[in-house]
Amino acid sequence: MIADCGFRIADWKKLALLLVMVGFAGSVSAQTLDQLDSQISKTQSQINNLNKEYSRLTQINNDRLKKVADAKNHNDATAAENELKAAYASAEQLNQINVQLNQLKSQKAQLCNEWRAIYRKTMDDLLAQAEQQKDRKQKADIGRKLQHYQQENAVLCAENPDLFSTEWRSLQVESYDGPAEINQKIQMLQDISRELRITLTKLDTKYQDALRERKTKERAQEFVQEGTLFNDGSTVVTSSRTISEAGFPNTPTTFESVPQQSPNENGSQAVLLNDWETMDNPEAIEQDYKKTHTELLSLQKDLQIKLEEFEKRAKNLQLP
Repeated sequence: MIADCGFRIADWKKLALLLVMVGFAGSVSAQTLDQLDSQISKTQSQINNLNKEYSRLTQINNDRLKKVADAKNHNDATAAENELKAAYASAEQLNQINVQLNQLKSQKAQLCNEWRAIYRKTMDDLLAQAEQQKDRKQKADIGRKLQHYQQENAVLCAENPDLFSTEWRSLQVESYDGPAEINQKIQMLQDISRELRITLTKLDTKYQDALRERKTKERAQEFVQEGTLFNDGSTVVTSSRTISEAGFPNTPTTFESVPQQSPNENGSQAVLLNDWETMDNPEAIEQDYKKTHTELLSLQKDLQIKLEEFEKRAKNLQLP
């Protein structure tokens, strides 16, 4: 019995040691922003190269199809067959490139998720370090690093502005709809209403993130100025200068507004959620946020009215 008990204790010790080792390995393998930056850039470069190769092979195949047509017109069956064989082989190459592209895009999406997961904590840690740093040069270095990461964040894993479709406005109860059909449409409207609530929450989160990015940008600028202002021969990085002049890559962060879609014949219109983190004008960000928030609240009200109308129609049809 004692031996058995001793055996079990030893097993638990081994298990505990194994868990510690696994946890240590996990902490060692944790990615930093610099590591992710390199991996994401490399992956995007591979995607770009494959896209170029895909376009090149596609053009060659298009030319082959013309050659096949010409060969047939000249009754040259051998030439036509040779071109078709080459086209089939090229089509298989294109298919393989598509597989590789999908894998790389999936890999980049995963890396970008990792980037977003640690970006804010890294920025907060750097801000705290800069606040406590007494050495002006080191403070400036941290400020430049903050600026660098902000610019990388704006372009490295840039997301397209979100659109909330209003095609549901065209949904109507038809004269031939029975209770089952109406209930199906009610379920669809309820799902859209849920998506709209999520979109409103996402809008508020994006706005708060944009405000934090703006504040971080201002503080980083102050750190750089404070650290370089009194150094002979040093260049103060101001808002009119690019970060590349201070030793980091220059990545454009200008924002080009996406035109709003015009309503279609059903009065439907997509509401655009802009990427405010790339905008430099805080007043424009606030105005855009308020405008979009108002539009979504109006949609929510209209959607609720339509939902109540459908529910009333369904109830009337179910009455004996």
